[in-house]
Amino acid sequence: MHGIKKILLATALATTISTLAQASATDITSTKIQNLMRETTGFVLGFKGPEIGLFMDPNSAGSHTLYEELVPIIARYRLRVYAVPVGYIKAGSLSKAAAEMAAPNVQAAIAKDEHDFNAASGEGGGPGLNPASVGKRRAAEAITLTKRNNQALKSIGKMETPLIVWETHGRWKAQYRPTGLQMVHILRGIFNGNRHMEN
Repeated sequence: MHGIKKILLATALATTISTLAQASATDITSTKIQNLMRETTGFVLGFKGPEIGLFMDPNSAGSHTLYEELVPIIARYRLRVYAVPVGYIKAGSLSKAAAEMAAPNVQAAIAKDEHDFNAASGEGGGPGLNPASVGKRRAAEAITLTKRNNQALKSIGKMETPLIVWETHGRWKAQYRPTGLQMVHILRGIFNGNRHMEN
């Protein structure tokens, strides 16, 4: 969790009340979050550890930053991320998210989009959906599933990414745009709740 810890040190000094309010957790009920997550289509990144849900738009700078911070934790087999592609930020977001959904290897498609993310333009590096490559039926299904993910995101509270969804002690929670400090606390609670905290 080296990258997250570095963010913690910087954020602990810079975090303000307004920032915390902007990224405050939703007041939606645990049951509703759980039911909405069942309606999503996503893909698990990682092989071991507790699981969190991550709604991410291919053209979201915040989603990209959080993804980059989570990758080392995933690589150490401490966390699994249920990535839920959504597309709403820009005109090409829906097409890029659907392209990830339709890809033969979704994990690789997400990794490419994030690895080639253009910080200057705020756009992911993955291509848009190409029905000629994946087939019209598969492309149509991918669009439908992505729109359903969009609706779940909206129903949880609002159209904003990144959104983290997690469960501890039988309770589901949701957090929009978590700061570095908040993410450390969230992961600490998850690891404690699932007995995965390092000694």
